[in-house]
Amino acid sequence: MAGALTACGKVTQVAQPNTDTSFFDGTGRVMVSTSNRSLTTLSLGEAPFYVVVRGIHANGKSDELAWGKVTITRPPRTAQWEQAKAVAYRKGDVIIDKASPSWAYLRFNPSGPSVELDVRRLKKGYAHYWVVLYTGTGRAVMTLIDGEKSALATVNITPWDAGSTHRSLIRLAALANPSTRATPPSWDTLSQVITDASLATLGWDLPTPAVASVMPEAPSLAYGRERDTQLLSVMTLLDAGNTAGALQLLKRLETNQAIPGMTPADYAVIADRIELR
Repeated sequence: MAGALTACGKVTQVAQPNTDTSFFDGTGRVMVSTSNRSLTTLSLGEAPFYVVVRGIHANGKSDELAWGKVTITRPPRTAQWEQAKAVAYRKGDVIIDKASPSWAYLRFNPSGPSVELDVRRLKKGYAHYWVVLYTGTGRAVMTLIDGEKSALATVNITPWDAGSTHRSLIRLAALANPSTRATPPSWDTLSQVITDASLATLGWDLPTPAVASVMPEAPSLAYGRERDTQLLSVMTLLDAGNTAGALQLLKRLETNQAIPGMTPADYAVIADRIELR
């Protein structure tokens, strides 16, 4: 790590490019809301924020590769988030000022506003990389990165929002099942059905990792929701080009009320997206 001399004479650390081909770096950005709780975005009122990056093997098992935390507080007697102070931590509430192996660096950008991520030296060779930004109250946004993208020296973690979250949950349902692990539904199929427009109509809330509010440093991240498992079967048929079969299965799920929390209007939104793709 090289030093750079600033105008005031202070030496600051400058991150060097990643030259080790066994590892890769990553950057990402999640838009957050300054208003009250939203179904599609995390709000600044839910801070602190935590991030975990896990590498998922081809057999479905996973390893934690990086973790980080950021607190965001406004000065007393001000409502302006532009004046907020952000402090980043590793586990054990040790303050950090940059990313390093095992420790992700989160910072607050009042422009947007957004929470930005910097991770260093993530090990290559995993089938997938799971990136989750979550709150102490339990809600999360996430994305899955296919392993082949790690061939790059630096990966831009995008999309990373409500849409990527709900699409990733269906893919995670595939990775949790040995019979579908090797052939999860394609991102193209998922993106054609689970769109920003359909989510606005569906009104699906962001998911909650298990025990995140109790153990924010080590959430189980065990979602396993029935909705995602059932929709996986629909998406698998679509991936195989069987649109009629996918619609028939969706209708059968509706008739049997097989998906908790799904209303007739929700089924209609999904059916419309399937017919339009």
